[in-house]
Amino acid sequence: MFNIFVFYSEYKYCYAVKNLAFVGLKEEKCPHCGCQDATQLVFQGDDALLIDGAKSYPDCMLYGSVGLSFIVSERVMEVLRQENITGYDEAKKVSLYRSRYGKLVKQDPNYYMINITGSIDLDLKAMSLKKKNVCPMCGSFKWSRQRLYTIDSVFDMNTWDGSDICRIKSFPGYIMISDRLKEIFEKHKFTGASFKKENEIFKI
Repeated sequence: MFNIFVFYSEYKYCYAVKNLAFVGLKEEKCPHCGCQDATQLVFQGDDALLIDGAKSYPDCMLYGSVGLSFIVSERVMEVLRQENITGYDEAKKVSLYRSRYGKLVKQDPNYYMINITGSIDLDLKAMSLKKKNVCPMCGSFKWSRQRLYTIDSVFDMNTWDGSDICRIKSFPGYIMISDRLKEIFEKHKFTGASFKKENEIFKI
């Protein structure tokens, strides 16, 4: 397994800076622990991304932090379908816009936002990593170790559903891909993406 991550170089490729469908936050404070981690993002209408940066369009883009949106070019989408890649159930077409003199100008390239359903998880015991102060109502918690970049990640392969692309259950913002999918990405020389070995996902 490999962690796939995307470049944000504004000098090399364009990148997504805003989802234009975002209308605000729905804040919900947990009545049990007072945590506001239950805050939800509210979207209205179809996803449309405001992009910035260089003129070149990469094959892969990400948008957001926790719960990253994985966005791929039409070229990538065609290959995923041809190769019967597993681990997603939907690929919605998403429009791209640039801001020009205060107006939004639609861009030509076709991109797709992939809904990842594949799953794998870490072996927290082997990593000496525990959840603490878990709230029984909202499920919020703190990790027993904050400096995750100092430890190697260890996967529990018994939790892997066999998908080519999946999220880490304990850290859903991280996207993992199979060796087969990595080879496909490299074969087609898809731009904008790079890879880390499975034990290095937290390494800076």
